[in-house]
Amino acid sequence: MSQGPSKKDQYEWLCNCYQMRCDDDYVYGGYNLHGPYNPDATPESIADDFLVFCVLAHRANAFPSDWDMPAFLKVAPNYIIFAFEKSDAKERWGSENYFEAEMGGRSLRYTAEKIYNSGVQQQGNSLDHTRAEDEVDNHHKKGDLKTQLGGTALWDGLVEDLRNSSRFQSVEHVF
Repeated sequence: MSQGPSKKDQYEWLCNCYQMRCDDDYVYGGYNLHGPYNPDATPESIADDFLVFCVLAHRANAFPSDWDMPAFLKVAPNYIIFAFEKSDAKERWGSENYFEAEMGGRSLRYTAEKIYNSGVQQQGNSLDHTRAEDEVDNHHKKGDLKTQLGGTALWDGLVEDLRNSSRFQSVEHVF
């Protein structure tokens, strides 16, 4: 009897969906630099961009009923600070073909398109995406979204974990 991916692999795979969408938005979406592709990224900006993704994933019913948001957000900093492109997907998952999902398989791109409710080559964001971004930009609504998706403390922990990641650790020089 074949089993699906482990929980750890599911968390990594969904993070990779986010990462690949960031890459696709850069490559195919008019150099839209967000998430780990934003050259001025901060732990807070990456967490906010990832919150938008998670809000959209929640609204698209992309999380299984037994999804463990604390465990997911604990591993997310290991992935969401890095670029991830099709060659990385092929190396990690064996393939990445949008049309595999149409035939019952899995595709990072296809899943991200369903989550964002738009393809990368469409002009502009979907209304759902724009609404989620606006809600994350609104301090009060952002708190409500964090509460719905595990709690404010959990998201604050994500920011702290991002801050402590290799991307944001400054190298001190000894003179």
